[in-house]
Amino acid sequence: MQKKLIAMAIAGMIAAPAFAQSNVTVYGIIDTFVGVGKAGDAKFSGVANGVLNGPRIGFKGEENLGNGLKAKFVLEQGFNSDDASPASSKEFHRQAWVGLEGGFGFIGLGRQYSPGYYSFRNVAVAAGALDPFAILTGGGLQIDAGSDARWDNSISYESKKFGGFGAHVIYSFGSTESDNDNSGTKNPNRNADDKIGLGLNYANGPLNVDYIYVNAGDTTFGDDHKEHYLGAAYDFGGFKLVGSYQTASVDANDSDVKVYQIGGIVPVGNGNIHVAYGARNEDAQDSDSRSFSVAYTHNLSKRTIAYVGVNRTTNDDGVLRGALVSAADATSGNWSERGESSTALGVGIRHAF
Repeated sequence: MQKKLIAMAIAGMIAAPAFAQSNVTVYGIIDTFVGVGKAGDAKFSGVANGVLNGPRIGFKGEENLGNGLKAKFVLEQGFNSDDASPASSKEFHRQAWVGLEGGFGFIGLGRQYSPGYYSFRNVAVAAGALDPFAILTGGGLQIDAGSDARWDNSISYESKKFGGFGAHVIYSFGSTESDNDNSGTKNPNRNADDKIGLGLNYANGPLNVDYIYVNAGDTTFGDDHKEHYLGAAYDFGGFKLVGSYQTASVDANDSDVKVYQIGGIVPVGNGNIHVAYGARNEDAQDSDSRSFSVAYTHNLSKRTIAYVGVNRTTNDDGVLRGALVSAADATSGNWSERGESSTALGVGIRHAF
């Protein structure tokens, strides 16, 4: 027994320097609210999560390799704070990557954010899930704030800033990397869901401008799916104005989608008032939507925010979009509410650690 204790003590002393030299941070967000939603006869009321930010817990770290070179990693898992269930079947579905950073910029490998995620953060107006941009960019668009903003099996490069300008390039090998399936048969769709994204950013003082391009060979659309995005924000001091315009086209059926948003953030005391309007127009008949949000966020501390927000989304006869619509539709059990207007109200707390 004594020999075991001595061995454990020696092992601990050997491991201690390596642990002390490591730089690993545990972080997370818990965002939970009580909300009500209505879309036609479909209704939702109860406790849910993720209005400002999706709940998560993560591990991030870096190691100084010398000569200005660093190894970095992030492992980030999402969860539902209302019932403690995992947000995905993947262990670290939000982010899971490792990379090198130096004077050349940053190179990363794994499941990473595309440039569209960072551009959304720059122009986000209303409270997260109630934001018109978040609501209107669902349904297959790659430049959005949700799951489509995270790319599996990807390699990325992010440049250093030069005079306020920066670039971000990412390529995803999709979900099928092999030429052959398990039976040895040639797979003609090996590259069907590969995609590439390019992001250009200019940030100088109160001005921020983003341009994003994405080309996704997505099997969902049957052909190349191309998107362009332009977003800008200007902080006047007592008022921040933001706006964005996005287009998407599918070669297979020559269809186009356009999404635009305009809004503002006004500081009031220890909080902010957020107002935003957005619209989505499609070539497909009866597929347009319009969305309007008003929210107030109050800073209880540097890490804790209380918020209240409301969203109203109107839809053409062929679609149903809106905040809490998925929860409302799950309650009704069908999509019979298409064409109805959606209204949602949420009051909650977000805490970061």
